[in-house]
Amino acid sequence: MPVTPLKKDLGMIKIMSTIVLFVFSYFSLAQNRNAIDSLFQVKDYLLNVKHCINQEQTVEEKTIQLKRFIKLASSQEAIFERNATAVIKNKQELKQLKTTLHFILQSIILYHEDIKQKGKSPTESMYLNKNIPLLVDKIYYYCKIEKLEEQKRTPKKQ
Repeated sequence: MPVTPLKKDLGMIKIMSTIVLFVFSYFSLAQNRNAIDSLFQVKDYLLNVKHCINQEQTVEEKTIQLKRFIKLASSQEAIFERNATAVIKNKQELKQLKTTLHFILQSIILYHEDIKQKGKSPTESMYLNKNIPLLVDKIYYYCKIEKLEEQKRTPKKQ
């Protein structure tokens, strides 16, 4: 039975639609992987801040480190906001985590000012030591959920 042009076109359409679907899912997965990597970058930033706060250093050493963290704060906040949207589907939880990060970043500034003026800041230190681990745990949690979802969406090789 000869192959008609219509059957040929339908075959090509099926092949093309399969390729488009594959490419779209590949880019979608790659985008989510990049979002997870970026959120882990923010997580590392937060853990480094916590380490700085708890590390025994001179006031001068600590203020120098804190200045670096403060300079990075707005970029870390932007990275978080841009990438958390791709990973955290619950809008209310996303808003809460953004707010938490914002308060942590403000607290770093207050901690820095207190250290410069008084040499210590027990209130800000306590706040940061309480809230940084909570936010880091939530970042881990949502990234883990996204990785599991990604595994479900990825076709298994046979």
